[in-house]
Amino acid sequence: MKVLKMLSVMIGIGLLGAVLWVVQKNYVRNSWDERIAELCLTEGGLQIYEKVQISGDYFDEKGGFRGVYAIGGLAESERKGTEYYEISTYETLNEWDPTVMKVTTEMYKREDGKILGRVVGYSRSGGDALAIDQQSGYSCAEVEGFNGKITNVFEIIR
Repeated sequence: MKVLKMLSVMIGIGLLGAVLWVVQKNYVRNSWDERIAELCLTEGGLQIYEKVQISGDYFDEKGGFRGVYAIGGLAESERKGTEYYEISTYETLNEWDPTVMKVTTEMYKREDGKILGRVVGYSRSGGDALAIDQQSGYSCAEVEGFNGKITNVFEIIR
Protein backbone atom coordinates (compact mmCIF):
# COMPACT_ATOMS: atom_id res chain seq x y z
CA MET A 1 0.00 0.00 0.00
CA LYS A 2 2.87 2.37 0.86
CA VAL A 3 4.51 1.69 -2.50
CA LEU A 4 1.25 2.41 -4.33
CA LYS A 5 0.81 5.69 -2.45
CA MET A 6 4.41 6.71 -3.15
CA LEU A 7 3.98 5.84 -6.84
CA SER A 8 0.80 7.95 -7.02
CA VAL A 9 2.62 10.92 -5.46
CA MET A 10 5.53 10.58 -7.93
CA ILE A 11 3.16 10.40 -10.90
CA GLY A 12 1.28 13.44 -9.57
CA ILE A 13 4.50 15.41 -9.17
CA GLY A 14 5.59 14.41 -12.68
CA LEU A 15 2.26 15.51 -14.18
CA LEU A 16 2.35 18.80 -12.28
CA GLY A 17 5.90 19.40 -13.56
CA ALA A 18 4.80 18.68 -17.15
CA VAL A 19 1.84 21.07 -16.87
CA LEU A 20 4.03 23.82 -15.40
CA TRP A 21 6.58 23.31 -18.18
CA VAL A 22 3.88 23.68 -20.87
CA VAL A 23 2.50 26.81 -19.18
CA GLN A 24 5.99 28.35 -18.95
CA LYS A 25 6.83 27.57 -22.58
CA ASN A 26 3.57 29.09 -23.81
CA TYR A 27 4.09 32.16 -21.62
CA VAL A 28 7.58 32.76 -23.07
CA ARG A 29 6.35 32.23 -26.65
CA ASN A 30 3.37 34.56 -26.18
CA SER A 31 5.58 37.19 -24.51
CA TRP A 32 7.88 37.18 -27.55
CA ASP A 33 4.88 37.46 -29.90
CA GLU A 34 3.66 40.54 -28.01
CA ARG A 35 7.12 42.07 -28.08
CA ILE A 36 7.47 41.35 -31.82
CA ALA A 37 4.09 42.96 -32.55
CA GLU A 38 5.18 46.07 -30.63
CA LEU A 39 8.56 46.21 -32.41
CA CYS A 40 6.87 45.79 -35.80
CA LEU A 41 4.66 48.81 -35.18
CA THR A 42 7.22 51.05 -33.45
CA GLU A 43 10.55 50.23 -35.10
CA GLY A 44 9.58 48.16 -38.12
CA GLY A 45 7.97 48.88 -41.44
CA LEU A 46 8.78 50.44 -44.76
CA GLN A 47 10.60 53.70 -45.37
CA ILE A 48 10.66 54.92 -48.98
CA TYR A 49 13.44 57.36 -49.80
CA GLU A 50 12.84 57.50 -53.54
CA LYS A 51 9.86 56.13 -55.46
CA VAL A 52 10.77 54.61 -58.84
CA GLN A 53 8.28 54.67 -61.68
CA ILE A 54 8.49 51.80 -64.16
CA SER A 55 6.28 51.17 -67.15
CA GLY A 56 3.82 48.32 -67.15
CA ASP A 57 5.39 47.04 -70.37
CA TYR A 58 8.86 46.92 -68.77
CA PHE A 59 7.44 45.21 -65.69
CA ASP A 60 5.67 42.59 -67.82
CA GLU A 61 8.69 42.11 -70.08
CA LYS A 62 10.86 41.38 -67.03
CA GLY A 63 8.33 38.89 -65.68
CA GLY A 64 7.36 40.89 -62.60
CA PHE A 65 9.35 42.11 -59.66
CA ARG A 66 11.86 39.24 -59.69
CA GLY A 67 12.97 40.38 -63.12
CA VAL A 68 13.09 44.06 -62.14
CA TYR A 69 15.50 43.62 -59.23
CA ALA A 70 17.99 41.08 -57.95
CA ILE A 71 18.15 39.52 -54.50
CA GLY A 72 21.65 39.25 -53.12
CA GLY A 73 23.38 42.51 -53.86
CA LEU A 74 25.26 44.36 -56.54
CA ALA A 75 27.13 41.38 -58.01
CA GLU A 76 23.89 39.45 -58.47
CA SER A 77 22.29 42.53 -60.04
CA GLU A 78 25.14 42.81 -62.53
CA ARG A 79 24.94 39.10 -63.30
CA LYS A 80 21.18 39.23 -63.90
CA GLY A 81 21.30 42.59 -65.67
CA THR A 82 18.81 44.29 -63.36
CA GLU A 83 18.78 48.00 -62.57
CA TYR A 84 17.94 47.47 -58.91
CA TYR A 85 18.98 45.10 -56.14
CA GLU A 86 18.12 44.29 -52.56
CA ILE A 87 20.29 43.30 -49.64
CA SER A 88 18.96 41.72 -46.45
CA THR A 89 20.77 41.59 -43.13
CA TYR A 90 19.80 39.42 -40.19
CA GLU A 91 20.29 40.09 -36.49
CA THR A 92 19.56 37.41 -33.90
CA LEU A 93 17.69 38.84 -30.91
CA ASN A 94 17.15 35.49 -29.19
CA GLU A 95 19.20 32.53 -30.34
CA TRP A 96 17.19 29.55 -29.23
CA ASP A 97 13.74 28.44 -28.16
CA PRO A 98 12.35 30.57 -29.59
CA THR A 99 14.65 31.96 -32.25
CA VAL A 100 13.87 35.66 -32.74
CA MET A 101 15.29 37.63 -35.66
CA LYS A 102 15.37 41.21 -36.91
CA VAL A 103 15.52 41.40 -40.70
CA THR A 104 16.45 44.59 -42.54
CA THR A 105 15.98 44.65 -46.31
CA GLU A 106 17.20 47.57 -48.42
CA MET A 107 16.56 48.28 -52.10
CA TYR A 108 19.29 50.03 -54.12
CA LYS A 109 19.68 51.53 -57.57
CA ARG A 110 22.60 49.83 -59.32
CA GLU A 111 23.57 52.90 -61.36
CA ASP A 112 24.59 55.05 -58.39
CA GLY A 113 24.21 52.77 -55.35
CA LYS A 114 21.52 55.04 -53.94
CA ILE A 115 19.19 53.47 -51.38
CA LEU A 116 15.55 53.60 -52.49
CA GLY A 117 13.87 52.10 -49.45
CA ARG A 118 14.25 50.03 -46.31
CA VAL A 119 12.02 47.50 -44.55
CA VAL A 120 12.63 46.37 -40.98
CA GLY A 121 10.76 43.31 -39.73
CA TYR A 122 10.87 40.86 -36.84
CA SER A 123 10.03 37.17 -36.57
CA ARG A 124 9.87 34.26 -34.12
CA SER A 125 10.39 30.61 -34.90
CA GLY A 126 9.69 27.89 -32.37
CA GLY A 127 9.27 28.18 -28.64
CA ASP A 128 6.36 25.74 -28.53
CA ALA A 129 5.94 23.31 -25.69
CA LEU A 130 4.39 20.63 -27.83
CA ALA A 131 4.95 20.63 -31.57
CA ILE A 132 3.92 17.40 -33.20
CA ASP A 133 4.95 18.24 -36.75
CA GLN A 134 6.48 21.69 -37.03
CA GLN A 135 7.25 24.58 -34.67
CA SER A 136 5.05 27.66 -34.95
CA GLY A 137 6.19 31.07 -36.08
CA TYR A 138 5.11 34.68 -35.83
CA SER A 139 6.19 37.73 -37.81
CA CYS A 140 5.33 41.31 -38.69
CA ALA A 141 3.28 40.04 -41.63
CA GLU A 142 0.66 38.95 -39.07
CA VAL A 143 0.50 42.34 -37.34
CA GLU A 144 -2.40 44.53 -38.46
CA GLY A 145 -1.17 47.87 -39.76
CA PHE A 146 2.33 46.67 -40.66
CA ASN A 147 3.54 47.77 -44.10
CA GLY A 148 6.56 45.74 -45.08
CA LYS A 149 6.67 45.28 -48.84
CA ILE A 150 9.98 46.50 -50.25
CA THR A 151 8.43 46.35 -53.72
CA ASN A 152 6.37 49.41 -52.75
CA VAL A 153 9.37 51.53 -53.79
CA PHE A 154 8.23 50.77 -57.34
CA GLU A 155 5.22 52.41 -58.95
CA ILE A 156 4.05 50.60 -62.06
CA ILE A 157 2.59 52.95 -64.65
CA ARG A 158 0.04 51.29 -66.94
